[in-house]
Amino acid sequence: FIECFPRFAGDVLLKPSYDLRSLSWLFERLAQEKRFGTFQKILVRNAENEILGWYLYNLKPGGRSEVLQIAATQQSVQQVLDHLFRHAWEHGSIELSGRMVPKFMKAFADKWCLFSPGRNWMLIHSRDPKIVQTIYCGDAFLSRLEEDLWFF
Repeated sequence: FIECFPRFAGDVLLKPSYDLRSLSWLFERLAQEKRFGTFQKILVRNAENEILGWYLYNLKPGGRSEVLQIAATQQSVQQVLDHLFRHAWEHGSIELSGRMVPKFMKAFADKWCLFSPGRNWMLIHSRDPKIVQTIYCGDAFLSRLEEDLWFF
């Protein structure tokens, strides 16, 4: 995850800086929290065993599963989404919900995803207006790991 993250975060101006200690703590917390399903961290590879990306989500069979992060490139996002949808379906999830990654809007639309604004909001505050502007312009890698802190 840490080694591959820069490749999947892309050339955005603002992105998280994960380290082994904080990421281990974060994944442990997510694995302990059972109210929203079972935490899944899935690495997606192609037939040549190359990493295409990953997704993190809370799987809730018979209910809504919450996607926390999707990491892919423009070239691999279709395969990563297909893998996520199949995984959720095979494990009994009836709905996936999460933040739509703006750079992947076409890929989501091509998969007939429903966009519904208003359920999840993010409040941004910084004394540095450049940071706020960078986020508003979509030049940031922000997933639910960094945003709404999922449930707590």
